[in-house]
Amino acid sequence: MYDELVKRLRMRARLFKQINQMENCIMDEAADAIEKLSAYVRQIEELRKNGYYLQKTKMMTYGQATMTMPLPEPPKEETE
Repeated sequence: MYDELVKRLRMRARLFKQINQMENCIMDEAADAIEKLSAYVRQIEELRKNGYYLQKTKMMTYGQATMTMPLPEPPKEETE
């Protein structure tokens, strides 16, 4: 989903730069930001698959999170 948006932004940025003879374009910056955020989301999804989860520790200006593993289950007592 986001890959297609990044692709369209980059294509329009190239076209815009050709027409206006500019080097930098805000559309390129937006595409870069989307790619970085998408990579972060993919990393979080991978960590969740491996049993990690986000735990809020303390809210700051932009928030703060700590990666932790779930606590292991205690051994079950044997019943005879």
